[in-house]
Amino acid sequence: MIPNQSGLFTKLTPLTKEFIQTSSTSSLIIASHKHKLIIGYNDWRDQWEFPAGKRDVTDADSYATARREFFEETHLRAENLRLLGFVTIHTFTLETRYRAIFTANLTQFSSFIPQSGDEMSKLALVAPTKLTSLNMAAGDLAIYQQLQKEGLFNV
Repeated sequence: MIPNQSGLFTKLTPLTKEFIQTSSTSSLIIASHKHKLIIGYNDWRDQWEFPAGKRDVTDADSYATARREFFEETHLRAENLRLLGFVTIHTFTLETRYRAIFTANLTQFSSFIPQSGDEMSKLALVAPTKLTSLNMAAGDLAIYQQLQKEGLFNV
């Protein structure tokens, strides 16, 4: 098991459409632009992260969660989402959560101007080889490395 800021997660597991609509509690988006990854710096947790967040009651499914969270955290639109699977997160409070994992390739990237209340204070475009040299969220980095190992995502 690999640590995450909210608990521990196991491995990436394929999803069914039914699962996406009923059981996923959050979404994480690994997005790229011109062969670089888009990451945000979370001042609250003092670390770099991939955009992610919990499902709202207004989200129709995990895709809606991913689109909403990506926009909230980056002010960018990710319309070409590709669902890869989910990770099971076992929290420190003994809850089990299911995080849908998406990828997206953005054709446009605009400068980020943080607004009051934003979770991310800045965005960066980084080469995948640089992730390990940053103060990257351990769980996010582990998910990315697993995707690389399994050949599911290449920038």
